[in-house]
Amino acid sequence: MQDAERDQTWDQAVASHELCARAYADAGYDLVELPLADVEIRAAFVLARMGL
Repeated sequence: MQDAERDQTWDQAVASHELCARAYADAGYDLVELPLADVEIRAAFVLARMGL
């Protein structure tokens, strides 16, 4: 969906995400997707992944 904040179409955004994710993976990063949830759940997820 395009709006005043989003300059990319959905397809462009997906392609951009895939390119960025591939570049990070190729550089040796282990990417982890955040859960689609509210801020508190995401924060708890990140802290748990960090072992905190």
